[in-house]
Amino acid sequence: MALHLWFTFFLAYLATTLTPGPNVLLVVRNALRHGPAAIGATLLGNPTAQLVVTTGVALGVGALLIAMPTAFVALKIISAGYLIYLGIGQLLGRRSAAGTSVTEPAVSRVANWRITGAAFLCRPATPRR
Repeated sequence: MALHLWFTFFLAYLATTLTPGPNVLLVVRNALRHGPAAIGATLLGNPTAQLVVTTGVALGVGALLIAMPTAFVALKIISAGYLIYLGIGQLLGRRSAAGTSVTEPAVSRVANWRITGAAFLCRPATPRR
């Protein structure tokens, strides 16, 4: 691949990484909900997921998906299903009625490995029931 294409990819990846998005909101949410130790666990999960995606790009997964349209459609369906699963989880999640205050502990305890795994998938970590 030509050097200017690698440089363009690098700049695009850097811009998307530095732009605040769901990962930044997840770090703030985990810090507020689970305490300062959750920041490190979240920051371990996010770059690990980015490393997996970048490695896939470097290994040519995109070219493989272009060559195999059925695999691309399957990946889109699985991805859409995951987003629907996250959306339904948020809609059916615990919420307080208007005017009712919910008293939660300031910091809930969730294992750091659960926070890291949730950050890898960019989803909220929940305590084990």
